[in-house]
Amino acid sequence: MAENKKKFSKGYLFLLLIFAYSMFGVIPQILKSQTKIEKIREEIKYLETKNQKERKEIEKYTKNIEELDNDYERERIARNRLQMIKPKEVIYRLNQRNQEEQ
Repeated sequence: MAENKKKFSKGYLFLLLIFAYSMFGVIPQILKSQTKIEKIREEIKYLETKNQKERKEIEKYTKNIEELDNDYERERIARNRLQMIKPKEVIYRLNQRNQEEQ
């Protein structure tokens, strides 16, 4: 009977050690991994949003490039940005005031 108690005690002690190891060794690692997974998911969402914004900007620039192929658009841009005019042409500009000033 003393041997049974020793075997039982050793078996019980062994199970207790395995349980303690899992509680203090494995479970914190699992929780740490879950935290990393959440951070990575948040980063993926952020990068997807950023990627979508960049795609829209690329589309905008592509549209601008396509507009430059048109002679009329090229002339309009040059006139507006560089304030160029044709000979004997007069340009009238209207300045809009804020409604608060009126």
